[in-house]
Amino acid sequence: PNGGGRAVLSGGVTIDRTSNPPRLYVADSGNNRILGFANALTVKPGDLADIIIGQADRFSAVVNSPINDPDIQNDTGLFNPTGIITDAQGNLWVADTGNGRVLRFPRPFDRPRDQQQRATLVIGQSGFNIKLTDPTRTNMRSPYGIALTLDGHLLVSDSTLNRLLFFRRPAGGDFSIGQAADTVFGQRDFISQSTPEGDNRFNVPGHLAMDTDDRVYVCDMGKSRIVIFDRVPSASNDPAPVLVLRSTLSANDGLRNPQGITVSERTGEIWVADGQNNRLIRYPRFDLLIFNPLANFRLDAPLPVALALDPFDNLIVADGTNRLAFHYARLVAISAAHYLDRDLSPGLVATMAPLGIRFTEQTLTFSTVPVPKELDDVEVLVNDVAAPLYYLSPTIINFYVPMSTPTSGTIDVLVQKKSTGQILASSTLPTAVATPGFFTTTQNGRGQIAALNEDNTINSAANPVGRGRVIQLYATGQGFLPDAPPDGVPAPSDRLISTPSRPRVIINTADAEVQFSGLAPGFVGVWQLNVRVPE
Repeated sequence: PNGGGRAVLSGGVTIDRTSNPPRLYVADSGNNRILGFANALTVKPGDLADIIIGQADRFSAVVNSPINDPDIQNDTGLFNPTGIITDAQGNLWVADTGNGRVLRFPRPFDRPRDQQQRATLVIGQSGFNIKLTDPTRTNMRSPYGIALTLDGHLLVSDSTLNRLLFFRRPAGGDFSIGQAADTVFGQRDFISQSTPEGDNRFNVPGHLAMDTDDRVYVCDMGKSRIVIFDRVPSASNDPAPVLVLRSTLSANDGLRNPQGITVSERTGEIWVADGQNNRLIRYPRFDLLIFNPLANFRLDAPLPVALALDPFDNLIVADGTNRLAFHYARLVAISAAHYLDRDLSPGLVATMAPLGIRFTEQTLTFSTVPVPKELDDVEVLVNDVAAPLYYLSPTIINFYVPMSTPTSGTIDVLVQKKSTGQILASSTLPTAVATPGFFTTTQNGRGQIAALNEDNTINSAANPVGRGRVIQLYATGQGFLPDAPPDGVPAPSDRLISTPSRPRVIINTADAEVQFSGLAPGFVGVWQLNVRVPE
């Protein structure tokens, strides 16, 4: 379909929260199929779909498989599927846009993998082998978005007929094939298809979302707005919307062809795929939005077409570059010595904090060596390498940057639950050859450097080092060492591991003799410098 003269890409994404682990479904519209991934929490780039709906195999992309004829429908094939959603029983509903119908596939992951998925219910047509597109209570022309109310009633946006249809699930029963709609939104009756002006008239309605109060949020693509209707199950024909959103972050910053939408079950916040503006927009929950109908956050995204939230409110976005993007809480990671904004490097003792989430509800410190790579089921992966963890709290993780970390470019840092693969936070961070920084006695990067005198007593103002004496300075971030022990294992005491070259150390204004530069024996991630104080 076209909205307001703009080309509309299509696609859909949904999470089945009734299963454990949750399933991920993606409407691959151009290939006439739905991809199903068994675990939405652990899916990674390059993973193949576990099941495919609409095609006989993963290499086919025909219309109405296996026939490859847009005029011959059946109960297995699809034609440009778009909106998808799962119900409380784990059944998958598909807006089969090109065939003018909505199909329901019973719990797809329960079906043997060697059997093609078959729909058991069709709505919008009188059967699986027919396509009538004239506007009536029983026919659809181009179903696009799908939503379900709390009681399992069905809503479908019929995009080219510029309407939204409500199908009531019988009390204690089920939908029937070819069931007629109870209510129409966006038109005065079931046979109209006009697009006149007015808040209650659509121009190519797209994806839908429901909140926990049975409000429906409609992406009105052609009019570049979000239309919200209240009390959907009790609405009469052609109701007036309770709110219309046209602006985003300011009154002069408007939506352009919004296509996808989802509402958080946990917070009520509303996410919109603002397609032609190449961004994702977040609005506050409805009871705040009615007083100030503006967004409060944005994320850049190339031509987003559909989105969903996983059970932990992480955002999953299908975009116009034929990919699925996963957005997690962002991490900030810096040196645990001086706490300055510097790049990470191999062998560094680093600290990280998340933005907007909590890692855990406990506070733990490592108590064994090698330093563990998991605390309270939380692990840190640096380019898929597990990092030793010194300390874990709700808002801080202190960790050792693996020695295999590259010394230039960027790395992917990810925090996840080890047992389930649930991603808690992630970021792409820059790296460097070295990130030198001294530890301090205050443990906050300020004040006196952590040091021992020549007699191994703690250096302090009350116990200063004398001129000509050797002082032991403690730091981190020396960079890659080819003969370093395995990650998390203390440096040996029976042999010294030195840096390839000794750094220049200046005390006051004089160059000091560096007698040793290398890993501190018995410690993990600590760089020791033995320096003679100038006379």
